[in-house]
Amino acid sequence: MIKYSGRISTTCLDLRVSFHTMQNMSTEFDWFMVTMPIFAIVVYAIVMVGSMEKQPKFLESKQTENMVIWAFGALFALGAIYAGWSMGYSFWLLVTSY
Repeated sequence: MIKYSGRISTTCLDLRVSFHTMQNMSTEFDWFMVTMPIFAIVVYAIVMVGSMEKQPKFLESKQTENMVIWAFGALFALGAIYAGWSMGYSFWLLVTSY
C-alpha cells in the first residue's frame, strides 16, 4: 500500500503516484527498468539493419557516418555530464547532512 497526499492506494495505479515515483527514481533497478527497453529497441534496430541483404544507400554515405559519430559522442558527453553532476550533488547532500 502506498500512502500519498492522505489517500492510500492499494493498486498503485494512481497517476500522481506514478509521476512522483518517476521523478524520484533512486535505485539501480528503477533506472534499469527504464533504460533496458530503450537499449533493446536500439540493439534490435541495429541487428535488423545489419542483417539486411541489401542495405540502404544512405547508410553508406559519409554524412551518415559523421552523424552517427556525433550522435554517439553527444550521448556519451551528456551522460558523463549528468553522471558527474549527480555524483557531485549526491556528495554535497552527504556532506551537508553529516
